[in-house]
Amino acid sequence: MNDEELTRRVTRALDEGVDRLDGATRARLARARRRALEVPNARRWLLPAMGGAALASVITAVLWLNRPVTEPLPLAPQDFEMLTTGDRLELYQQLDFLRWLEATEGGHVG
Repeated sequence: MNDEELTRRVTRALDEGVDRLDGATRARLARARRRALEVPNARRWLLPAMGGAALASVITAVLWLNRPVTEPLPLAPQDFEMLTTGDRLELYQQLDFLRWLEATEGGHVG
C-alpha cells in the first residue's frame, strides 16, 4: 500500500464517520475547526515583534562592540619623576594652597 492509497482510505473512513454524526455534533466540530484555524491569525503579530526584538538586539550589540575604547594615558617623564621621588611630595600635597597664595599676592611661589 502506497501513501496515496493510504490517504484515500483514511479520508473515506473519516468522511463516513462524519456522515453518521448528528447535526449538533457536526456543528460543534465545525466551530472547533474554525477556532483552531483562527489561532495562527491571532498570533500574526508575533513574528514581526520577534523580528523587531532580534533587530534591536543586533543593533545594540554592534553599537556596544564598536564603542571607542578609552585606555589610560601613558605616564609622561615628569609624572614618573614625581612619583619616584619623595623629596618634593609636600609641595604637591599643598598645591591648592600655593595656587591660592600666588593668586592673592600676584607673585611667584617657590
